[in-house]
Amino acid sequence: MKLSPTGQASMEYMMIMIIAMLILVPLISVVYSQTSRSREDMGQAALRDSLRGLADSADMVQSQGYPAKITRSLHLPQGTSYTNVTENHFIVRVESSVGPNDFSAMSSANLTGDLPDSSGSYRISLKMEEDGVVNVTF
Repeated sequence: MKLSPTGQASMEYMMIMIIAMLILVPLISVVYSQTSRSREDMGQAALRDSLRGLADSADMVQSQGYPAKITRSLHLPQGTSYTNVTENHFIVRVESSVGPNDFSAMSSANLTGDLPDSSGSYRISLKMEEDGVVNVTF
């Protein structure tokens, strides 16, 4: 029995492709999971910085008094599920691969208003009102 050289070459090529796929598929999976985790970490770091900036701006507006106003940017990452402005806290909950994470920033100013509750970049206005509270709007 004689094997055809073209059949043998095709079989060798197919074996090489199978071995390459067995190496590449796990490698691609690891790279994808690492980049997705890095993307989550970067989004959460940007959120922390944004919230701290909002709190600092609220303090600045309060110290300047009525009718001071400032506009800041806020970046909410993918997975944002809840936002709240309470007496003197900005609170954001983000659902991530490890579970929900709550981020907050405290201000010395009395706050009122609300923040957007979906991911994206927003312009947030902080305005000192006559009654002594800082109004937060987007």
